[in-house]
Amino acid sequence: MSAGAGRAVGLIGAGLMGAALARRLRGAGFEVAAYDVDAAKTAQLAALGARAAASVAAVARDCARIMVAVFSTEQLEQVVEGEGGLLAAASQGGAAKLALSVVTCDPERFAALAQRSAQRGLTLIETPVSGTSEQVARGDGVGLIGGEAAAIAAASDILDA
Repeated sequence: MSAGAGRAVGLIGAGLMGAALARRLRGAGFEVAAYDVDAAKTAQLAALGARAAASVAAVARDCARIMVAVFSTEQLEQVVEGEGGLLAAASQGGAAKLALSVVTCDPERFAALAQRSAQRGLTLIETPVSGTSEQVARGDGVGLIGGEAAAIAAASDILDA
């Protein structure tokens, strides 16, 4: 990515919400590295100006801060802890240090995942979004934010977008 590390944001999940987030991030001047298990969805984000990444690990290697817009707690756990996930990339010298999850998760499972991740150098912030993807794309969605104050401050520019 050609921008400074602070202006590069990874995005995992390119469905309706992921596309809305990509539009918001690009509109705020962020460079976005995007990945989805569906290559056609990744290509759609590339058409919005994101750089298509080949895997979760590729996003994690390129971006210290990542937004995760998958469907469920199970999918979030897979993105973070699964083979080739964020923690695997971090253990191999990846850049990922902070992940913002827009997934509406089981609160106890999210807290446990956040604790396990922190022990391995990845901070998770819970940032579920209320509103349709179109509302989010317009900036009319409502985000709920949960996490340590320092981590939230480190993501304030992303959250503002």
